[in-house]
Amino acid sequence: ADLYEAIADVVPDNIALASGDVHHTYADLDKRANRLAHYFQSRGIGAGDHVGLHLFNGHEFVEAILALFKIRAVGINVNYRFVGPEVRYMIENADLKGIVTQRRFLPVINEALEGLDPLQALLVIEDGTDCVASQESIEYESALAQCSEARDFGPRSGKDLYIIYTGGTTGMPKGVMWRHEDVFFSGLQGGSPGGDPVESPEQLIEQAKEGWYTVTMLPCAPFIHGAAQWTQFICHMTGGKLVLQNGPSFDPKRILSLIAEEDVSTMSLVGDAMAIPLVEEL
Repeated sequence: ADLYEAIADVVPDNIALASGDVHHTYADLDKRANRLAHYFQSRGIGAGDHVGLHLFNGHEFVEAILALFKIRAVGINVNYRFVGPEVRYMIENADLKGIVTQRRFLPVINEALEGLDPLQALLVIEDGTDCVASQESIEYESALAQCSEARDFGPRSGKDLYIIYTGGTTGMPKGVMWRHEDVFFSGLQGGSPGGDPVESPEQLIEQAKEGWYTVTMLPCAPFIHGAAQWTQFICHMTGGKLVLQNGPSFDPKRILSLIAEEDVSTMSLVGDAMAIPLVEEL
């Protein structure tokens, strides 16, 4: 969060996110994440607490994970294809204090929460459905609207945790824990995609300001997959634009359209399941 904020201050007007009709600058994204972070704080969520991100790809996922970093909390990826017992496992195994979800998934959330204490925060993204939560909830945009966009958070540490849950293909999902500093250098190319890792925050900020490594990136996988999240972080550490294909399904035709519409320079794929349909569409 420290690095994102510093980059947002030097390239505030750069487009940070293109998500359907939503195009956020770095300043816009920072302010929305601040509002959401304050909402989480108002619900008693803070350093070390875990919040489930049970979402399709969209601007809300990006805003939510950044908001949680700002208050030293942790966003936990929850597969939107999970059924009730699997979501319940995630709530209990990851010790979730809150969940951000699509309205269409509330029946699954309600089933998962049966017999459990209510969550401290349940934020619901409108998607045209009329499902109702079994506990207190708030519409996502309403939560942001009632909170301050001020950046008035306490200090953070490179030892703060980032957690990504595996898919459970070899058993039940497991949470893999990273320190922020370690994931920055081991997973995020050290702030210089294709170059040598940065040696200081000031170097990273200068690179973003001058556009040395700035990229426009499109993650083809869902954010419930670590590859997509890491693409997001790599992009935003360069001052670049992150382009999303919104929704639940990989659409090769739409991906190719987005490459042209948003001038994408790099995209991340996960296996032949994505690569082959793209080649066939071409």
